[in-house]
Amino acid sequence: MNLRLSYTFKKDVSALKNYIIYVPNEIGGVKNVTYSLSMGLKRLGHSVKTVDSIMSLLLAWIDDKSAIFISSLSYGFFNPFFKKSIYILHGFPMHDTQSKIASFILRSIPKYVKFFNGKLIAVSHLTKEIHERLYGIMVDDVIHNGVSSEYFKDVISRKNEKEKNILYVGRIVEGKGVRNIISGYKLSGASDLGYKLVIVGSGSLLGELSSEVGECKDIIFKGEISEGDKVELMNVSDIFISLNSFEPMGVVFAEAIVTGCKIVAPFCGGYREFIPNAYPFFGCDPRRIDTVALAIERAIQIQADNLFDAIDIEYFSYEHRVAPDYEHIYLQ
Repeated sequence: MNLRLSYTFKKDVSALKNYIIYVPNEIGGVKNVTYSLSMGLKRLGHSVKTVDSIMSLLLAWIDDKSAIFISSLSYGFFNPFFKKSIYILHGFPMHDTQSKIASFILRSIPKYVKFFNGKLIAVSHLTKEIHERLYGIMVDDVIHNGVSSEYFKDVISRKNEKEKNILYVGRIVEGKGVRNIISGYKLSGASDLGYKLVIVGSGSLLGELSSEVGECKDIIFKGEISEGDKVELMNVSDIFISLNSFEPMGVVFAEAIVTGCKIVAPFCGGYREFIPNAYPFFGCDPRRIDTVALAIERAIQIQADNLFDAIDIEYFSYEHRVAPDYEHIYLQ
C-alpha cells in the first residue's frame, strides 16, 4: 500500500477560509465523517470551528457570519444563515429505517438548502441519482467519504497476517441484515474451518440476537467499542461482511479496504463505486441465506493478500483527498 504521509507543496495563504462544521454528539457514521472532515481542513491550514448544538452554532455565527457552514441532517435548517454553505447528503430515507416524518424531513431539507443557494454534496453517485431522479433535487457534486486518521497511523508497518474473523460493524437493527449474517455464517460452515463471527455495534436487536445465539462461542457480540479498538479489529480480521442492500456509501467499506479485509456484501450499494475492480469482493442477495453462505465460503477460499498491494489508500485520506475536494467547492 502506497501512501504519502506529508505535503510536498506550500499552501496559498490567500486561499485559506474559515469553516464552521456541525459535528453531532451521537456516535455513528455522520459524526465520524464530519469530525474527520474538520480535522482534514485544519491540516490544510483553514480555520475550523465545530459545533454540536444550536447554541454553539448561533455563537459561532455571531462571531463569524462570513464563514462557510458545513452541515447535515436537521442542521441544514441553518444553512441560509450563511452566505456560503454546504449540506452533505449522507443518504436517503428508507422504509425500514426511517418513519414517515423523518423521511419527509430528509427530503425537505435539501430542497430548502438548495432554494437558498446552498451547495449540496452527495457521498455517492447512488445518493446523487436518487435525489435528482426520484426527488427532483439537483446535487452540486459527489465526494466519497474517507476514513479517520486512526487507520493511517500504522499503515507502513501493518502486518499482513489475518485472524480467522468474519467481522460486522454497524447498527444492530433490522434494516442492516444482521439476522441473515448470523444465518449465513451458520449455513456456510465457516465455524468448522475455525472462523468466528464478530459483531460490533449496538441497536434495538442486540439483546434479542445475543439471546438467540446463546452460549455459541463462535459468534461474539462486542457491543460498542472505541475507534482505536475498531481499527485494530479490522486490521486483524480476514473478512468484512455487511448486508445493508441499499447502502448510500458505507464508510465502513472504505475502512475494510484500507485494512485489507475481503468483503462480503449485496450486489448493489454505494460502496461499489470505490471498490477496485480486482478487489476480493463477494456479492450476494442479502435476503437469500444460501447466497450469503456461498459468498462467505468463496471469501474464505480465496487467498488475496497480493491484491491489496496495488490499492492507493490515499484516496480515503481526509487530508490528502477528501478535505481538498471540499475546499475546492468555494475557490473564489
